[in-house]
Amino acid sequence: MPPQTETPRPDESMLPLSAAVWDHLREQAGDSLRSLARRCVDPATGMDLKRPWLADLAAGDIGRAPELWRLRALAAGLGLPLGRVQLLAARQWLGIDLEALDVRVGEGDHVIVPVPASLSEAGRARVVKWARRWAEDQADES
Repeated sequence: MPPQTETPRPDESMLPLSAAVWDHLREQAGDSLRSLARRCVDPATGMDLKRPWLADLAAGDIGRAPELWRLRALAAGLGLPLGRVQLLAARQWLGIDLEALDVRVGEGDHVIVPVPASLSEAGRARVVKWARRWAEDQADES
């Protein structure tokens, strides 16, 4: 269930991490802030996010960038790579104009590549091709 039905979706261009949480709650039928909070546990410290904090984040009411443990917990709860969550947070609180390309490079493996938001589709395709080639090279060296 989304944070509150009367709460509008945050503007993704201004609040991308908040919008990602809001979208997750909308897209996952039967999910709620309470169940999301139960999954939001930092794998490094065991600290967990509380439902009120998640509600504030989804509504765009968090005034400063979350600590790293919170980002790790949120990534775990949302089932997203930490790098993607960190990039969304950097865009929201630091105004960094980057997006992330999540390039699948094998079963369950991926590379997250920050790219300028203004990069063309052709440029993005070149980055994806490069990332896949790089990941294959890394696998060959192992």
